[in-house]
Amino acid sequence: TVEIDDGLRPIQTVKSSIIGFIGTAPEADAAAFPLDTPVLVTGPRMAAGLGAAGTLKDAFTAAYAQGVSVAIVVRVAEGAD
Repeated sequence: TVEIDDGLRPIQTVKSSIIGFIGTAPEADAAAFPLDTPVLVTGPRMAAGLGAAGTLKDAFTAAYAQGVSVAIVVRVAEGAD
């Protein structure tokens, strides 16, 4: 299990329920989502910091609609291989 402690009380989730995304988000908060760095995202409120442009917004919208609650994201520059 993975323990997430970013609120009033810690929550636990199984490792197999965490997914990962690599994508673009040119309007992201660079302090919260630095380029080429894995970031643990624990919900839609935090994911909103990725901004409205790029591929990550749509990926998170689809994942949360399917019940995903925790993800690891790596934001890359547009055009990166």
